[in-house]
Amino acid sequence: MLLSLPFATFGQDNDRLSDIKLGTVWFKSKSANLTKVAKATLNTFIRQIQDHPTMHVQVISFNKDLCDRCGVRSLKRVKAVLTYLSKQGISYDRLLSSNRLEGELNKVDLVLTSL
Repeated sequence: MLLSLPFATFGQDNDRLSDIKLGTVWFKSKSANLTKVAKATLNTFIRQIQDHPTMHVQVISFNKDLCDRCGVRSLKRVKAVLTYLSKQGISYDRLLSSNRLEGELNKVDLVLTSL
């Protein structure tokens, strides 16, 4: 199943020295729905995002391997986070996503980055 995403996506990526790590949004196991806690966490990030209007927001998801089921869930989690941010007034032009094959599967990390 291919998801259509209205923002830029990338594969594995490298951290840049100018990046600002905002933090982590946690998901319940096997779920791509934002919990109340996840939304509260995102709300704390929005102020920092607004304070850096020239930077992009990179949303990083994690897979255990290249299995289709893991990849689809990972993309759905990214889409949930980016959709929430856009509904809070963050422009899609500033939103990026990437996926890594390491790390905790039930999280999505957010980083402010300059291109």
